[in-house]
Amino acid sequence: MKKYIFKYYDTDGYTYGSDIIIPFECDDILKFILDAKEKIETSKNGDEILGLHIGKDEIDKIESWFFTLDEWFEKDKYNKI
Repeated sequence: MKKYIFKYYDTDGYTYGSDIIIPFECDDILKFILDAKEKIETSKNGDEILGLHIGKDEIDKIESWFFTLDEWFEKDKYNKI
């Protein structure tokens, strides 16, 4: 099993927004992403992936939300609070 990060930006579209970081493990990230996309596409209004509701209108962006631990660390290591 390989370790990954799912990074999702949650917003109400107006005043609220924050990153949600979910660590998880899987054997095949490509299969995981394809299965997630299929689950969302075949649902009426989107579906739950790793505990978050992902809408059908977000399906095109989903690949950009998955990172290996190293990718995520390198991408966000200079983001300071």
